[in-house]
Amino acid sequence: MKIFSYITLMLIMIGLGASDALRGVFAPVLREHFLLDSAGFSIIITVSYAGNLIFLLAGSRFADHFGKKTVSSVILLMWLLSLLVYIVTDSFPLLLAGMFVSMGASTLMNTMINIMTPLIFTSSPVFIVNTLFFVQGIGTSGSQALAGQAAPSFSSWKLVNFVLLILGAAGFIL
Repeated sequence: MKIFSYITLMLIMIGLGASDALRGVFAPVLREHFLLDSAGFSIIITVSYAGNLIFLLAGSRFADHFGKKTVSSVILLMWLLSLLVYIVTDSFPLLLAGMFVSMGASTLMNTMINIMTPLIFTSSPVFIVNTLFFVQGIGTSGSQALAGQAAPSFSSWKLVNFVLLILGAAGFIL
C-alpha cells in the first residue's frame, strides 16, 4: 500500500513541477498570443505569486479545520480544473485566474505533501520527502527541456496542459 501511495505522490509531484515551469517556458508564446509587453506579462507572474500567498495562508487553516487528506484532494482537484481552464479558453482574464489557482494550488499541494509524508511513511519520512522533491525537480527540468523545444504556439501550450491534466487526473484517481 505504501509503494502505491509513493508512486501516486511521484506522479503528482512530476505534474506539479512541470506545471510550475511552464509559465517560463511558454512566456514568449503567451506574450505573442495575448499581445503583452513586459508589464503585461509581469501581471501573470504577480497573479501567480498572489495565488501562492493566498493559498498558503488559507490552506493551512482549512487543513486544520477539514483535515489534510480532504484539503489535499480539493487542492489537487482545483489544480486540475485550472489546467482545464488553460485548455478550453483563449481569454487573458481566465488565463490569469488559472495562473492564480494553479500556482497557488501547486504550492499548497507541495506543502501538504511535505506535511503528510511523515504520517504515511513513518519509518523513513525524510528520505521519502527528499526523493519526492527530487522527482518534482525532474518534472520541472524535464518539462523545460521537452516543452521548450516543442513550444512554438499557443496550441502547444494547450497540448502540454492536456498532458499534465491526464497525469494529474491519474494521480487524483489513484
